Amino acid sequence: MGDGIVEPMTRVAAGFGPAAILRPAAAAVSPAPAAAASPIAFEPADRTAPPTRDEDAAWRARAESLGAFVETAGRLPTDASGAPASERALAQWLRRQRELARAGRLGEPRTRRLDALAVGWLDPRELEWRANAVAVGLHLAHTGGYPSAGADDLDERRLANWLRTQRRAERASRLAPGRLAWLDLNLPSWRRPSDETWSASAGLLEDFCADHRRLPVDTAPADDLERRLARWLRRQREAASEDRLDDDCRRRLDAIAPGWFDPVGARWTRMARATAAWTGRRGAPSKHAADPAERRLGEWLAAQRRAAASGALRPERADWLDRSMPSWRRIPDGAWRSRLDELRRFVAGRGRLPQRSAAAGDVERRIAGWLADQRGAARARGLAD
Repeated sequence: MGDGIVEPMTRVAAGFGPAAILRPAAAAVSPAPAAAASPIAFEPADRTAPPTRDEDAAWRARAESLGAFVETAGRLPTDASGAPASERALAQWLRRQRELARAGRLGEPRTRRLDALAVGWLDPRELEWRANAVAVGLHLAHTGGYPSAGADDLDERRLANWLRTQRRAERASRLAPGRLAWLDLNLPSWRRPSDETWSASAGLLEDFCADHRRLPVDTAPADDLERRLARWLRRQREAASEDRLDDDCRRRLDAIAPGWFDPVGARWTRMARATAAWTGRRGAPSKHAADPAERRLGEWLAAQRRAAASGALRPERADWLDRSMPSWRRIPDGAWRSRLDELRRFVAGRGRLPQRSAAAGDVERRIAGWLADQRGAARARGLAD
């Protein structure tokens, strides 16, 4: 989930902005003033002798122009057709420096200088990493917490998963030293997998399980804490079933609440919430609807009715449906009457009740299945008069 905050955020917030993506680690929080831009000129394509003093001064001027551009625009220059001529010329010069570096002919001093002025100039993939790192820093500065893998917002979950990947790389000694230095400098306590809020909730869950020797349920009649813990634990299950829960958080839950993870239960909860939301907006979904989304929800709701009629629906699930959709047990009147008319026509035409045998046709088996549901509902006293 997110990490806790162990030092003031004023330092963190001040250092993040567009140009922070391209600053080296040592300058990411407090950038030095950018040098003024200078005209762009190009050096010879091939070189075997060391640069002359004039050529070296010209190179430094172009490099400082690159640094000024990066500081202002927060990105590397591009030679796209819509870019200003000065930017295109600078992009072409930078491309030439990449070619020289890959050929081993740029030289260590110039390479270091470009590294200091524009992180990622040689490998654009570094820019994507830095953009994600800055986004995590901005989230931390704005919210006071790290991105959560259990958040509703897709972008926040993406950043939380990215940060989890960095933690795994660091533990496996696979995180590049420059990246590690940037994270240590700009994201306090980024290595910790759980924020203070998550840890506090996990601690309350541990105490509850130790005292009651069971998991909390959200149907507890008079215990608000138990209901809150049950809802919190349900969110952890949902995050785990979608691979959004941090590994350390999962291990902590395994230790304090054995059996907490139930992916089938998490999927049931997601379907129940989606069905309740649909019902609140449009009425109960029908399993015979033309819309695939409505049909899927309608089929799921019909399955819950059948489970309730046969006594197979768990009491806490039935209670949830009763609270969220008080009329969920009632089949929509129009659909029920349509099925009844089909049954009447079948009996009138065949002189018998429909059967679910292998020899029966699809229509007959469907009507027979509906009639079996009505028998089950009647036995469970769930069929309206």
